Amino acid sequence: MKILCKYTLGFIVFGIFFYGSIPPASAQDSLKDAPRFEMEEIVVTATRGEKTIASIPKNVTIITSQDIEQSTAGNIVDLLGREANLNLRSTTGNEGKSGVDIRGMGDAYVSNVIVMVDGFKLNASDMSGADFLSVPLGQVERIEIVRGAGSVLYGNGAVGGVINIITKKPGAGLSAKALITAGSFKTYGGRFQIGTKKDRLALSLARGYADSEGY
Repeated sequence: MKILCKYTLGFIVFGIFFYGSIPPASAQDSLKDAPRFEMEEIVVTATRGEKTIASIPKNVTIITSQDIEQSTAGNIVDLLGREANLNLRSTTGNEGKSGVDIRGMGDAYVSNVIVMVDGFKLNASDMSGADFLSVPLGQVERIEIVRGAGSVLYGNGAVGGVINIITKKPGAGLSAKALITAGSFKTYGGRFQIGTKKDRLALSLARGYADSEGY
């Protein structure tokens, strides 16, 4: 441990000395010329394998965890309802259990879009739609929306597209996160998540609530 500390201190001192020996203009030029690296979004749903968006010949939308945190949506139905060319309709009057219409599939919309959670099908067998409220929004890491036919990979039910809801994986130890939102028209809500992981065993619990008197 002592040797490591000595090397670390030496590296810091050398870095300060080296930077101080560069004229200000040269230092700025060096920063401008330095390469910038940006990580591309990785998509799993479109090809059933990890690919970047740029390499996929499909119309793919990713709703990231940052998008979810910055939104005022109280559940997945609210969140998906804000996406272009994507409509959620319920045949039972229960908003949480809705079918997804991508690109105007008509009356057969419920049977033409597959909704999954971590790769497992969420669509109801009675064609009443997917039970979106069974997955708390606070538990969602990201959502991948693939518009267009996916029958080759997922079967006849994916003529219109595929939606894959990917949940958060708890890290080592105990973690907890809470978010409270408020807005006009007496709009308020909150999300809470707690998770733990030990060896190969992981447990995660989440709960969310939202209410509004607005439109």
